[in-house]
This record gives sequence, C-alpha cells and structure tokens, in this order.
Amino acid sequence: MSKRFILGLLGVLICVAAFLLYLTNKPQSAPKPQSAVLMGNTVLTADNIQQTVQATDGLQYYFFYKDDSDFQYINEYVIEPLLEELDAESLPAIQYVDFSNYQGSLNQLKNTWSISHIPSFLIVESNNGQITVISTLEYISEDPYDKDTLKTWMHENNIWTGKYVEQQPDNGETPISIGEPGIGDEDQIPLDE
Repeated sequence: MSKRFILGLLGVLICVAAFLLYLTNKPQSAPKPQSAVLMGNTVLTADNIQQTVQATDGLQYYFFYKDDSDFQYINEYVIEPLLEELDAESLPAIQYVDFSNYQGSLNQLKNTWSISHIPSFLIVESNNGQITVISTLEYISEDPYDKDTLKTWMHENNIWTGKYVEQQPDNGETPISIGEPGIGDEDQIPLDE
C-alpha cells in the first residue's frame, strides 16, 4: 500500500511539474504594437490612413504592418532591441498602421505608397492633400534585415534619437586614415603596403 501511495504521489508530482514547466515556457504571441497606435481617437488602419495623411501637411512617419509572422519577426528582433537601446516604449515619431484587413491590390499599394511588401516603414509628405513618398524600408521575408538596418534608415532620415555609430562595410579594406579628411593626410601611410 505504501508503494502504491508513493508511486501515485510521484505521478501527481511529475504531472504538476510538467504543467508548471509548460506554463513557464508557453509560446507567446508577439505583443501588439503599443506606440502611437492611436492618433487622437482614430485607430490608424489601411482604411483611414490616406485620409489621415492628406489631412496633415508636412512630413509623417509610419509603420505599415499586418498581424503575421513577418510582423512578429520585425517586432521581436528589430523593433524591441531598438526600443531597449533607446530605453523607450515607442520608436520616435513613427505611427503604426494596421493593414491586417487590407483589401486593395498590390498595384494600389505600389501606386499610393510606393511599396510592394508589408511590413514597411514609410516617410511621406503631405502638401495640400497631395501625398509624396519620401523614403521606404520594406521587409521581405526572403531577405530579412536586422535592427541595424532600421537604425541606419532612421538615422539617414533624421528620426533616430539615440547614439549612432556608422557601420563599416565588411569588404576587407583597411581605412587609410582616421579623422577628418584632408587634415594630416600627407602624413598617413597606407596600412596594406
């Protein structure tokens, strides 16, 4: 009887341990974007983004996304590391636009927003209701980019607010001089000779 009791208790403990292990390692869905999802009381979606852009003159910054695996990748491996680096809850100036229910064609997407993939980051300018796309960064799952690509794009478009160190190309070349160009260049000796 005591062996049965001990085996039963051991079985229950194993089941409880397995359940607790499952709960602590349960896969979680990517969090919904929380930065600037609301503009006033309006939720930005594929249905209202064009009117929203046309209503406000000047430069505007957007992240078009669909709730899919590409968005989950961008959110987890690109946006979240940048938010940690900035010690912020949202990317500066960028408003999220939900394209999950987009019913338009690829041609409409290209013609209106100059993109052919979602998720995409966009900078647009509106002037008296006319929309001009200034810059885009499209995510293509066959050729994914990392946080440094987005950071560089943001830096090049003057919206990165954190520290930025320019990435050196990995082409095996050694820089000849370090410092300001033209100052002391005559004293520099090429390092590969």
